[in-house]
Amino acid sequence: MTTTPLCVFEKLSKAAFMNEVQKFPVLYDKFNKDFKDKWKKKNAWEEVGRLSNLSPNQAEEKYKSIRSSYGRWLKSKKNIPSGSGRNSVPPQFLQLDWLNNFIEHRETTTSICLPSDSRLETSNLEENIDMVCEQVENTHHPFNNDHISEEVTTENSCINTCVQGESSESTIHANNKKKKKKVGF
Repeated sequence: MTTTPLCVFEKLSKAAFMNEVQKFPVLYDKFNKDFKDKWKKKNAWEEVGRLSNLSPNQAEEKYKSIRSSYGRWLKSKKNIPSGSGRNSVPPQFLQLDWLNNFIEHRETTTSICLPSDSRLETSNLEENIDMVCEQVENTHHPFNNDHISEEVTTENSCINTCVQGESSESTIHANNKKKKKKVGF
């Protein structure tokens, strides 16, 4: 006797769809011995698609969409500060606890060094400008270094103008024009 699709005329809800996917670990478990077997995966997606009244490609796309939205929700849940009230689980994610073991969040890194205090004070900004100026002045350049000091002076005056609160669009625009000018080449 053949099994008939659960929903003949309409598509399954997300929870019912994910219950069908859960029956086929080859689709989501990287440690399954058949995870890389494309034929077994293809057959599994065909079966999930048949049961949910979708094509195999549509079933796979629907799964990826649900899995990624659930993964984003899990990641945002990790960033909730201690002492905050517990947020309720969105209804579409109530039945997806079984996916937790198969979703990995990689640690993110950045190549930008940020100060420990995100607010920059004027003195810190001036110290940073001085440090950059020293680095540029100490750089050995095969050409004449006059153009470097002129660019630093222009940059320095623009930043000082902005820091002192005297910045206007015309001042910044004029300083940007000076920066574009090529000198010493």
